[in-house]
Amino acid sequence: DTIIYSMAVENVGSGTATNVTVTDVVPTNTSYASCSGGTSCSQAAGTVTWNVGTLAPGATATVSFVVSSSTSLPISATK
Repeated sequence: DTIIYSMAVENVGSGTATNVTVTDVVPTNTSYASCSGGTSCSQAAGTVTWNVGTLAPGATATVSFVVSSSTSLPISATK
């Protein structure tokens, strides 16, 4: 199964943010497939990295990555 993770990154400060970088770890029991967003993105050693660049105050950038599940996990209901 394919799972897509997306994150919105916002500059909530009053100054321009430069050289913005975002990282996220590929979850356990999944396999990295691709990433998008920012000026570039890549995956190495289980961590996805996006170079977002410059964000003006109040600006938002969206980054995402796709994984596939490498195991079948049972779904159960809990109370």
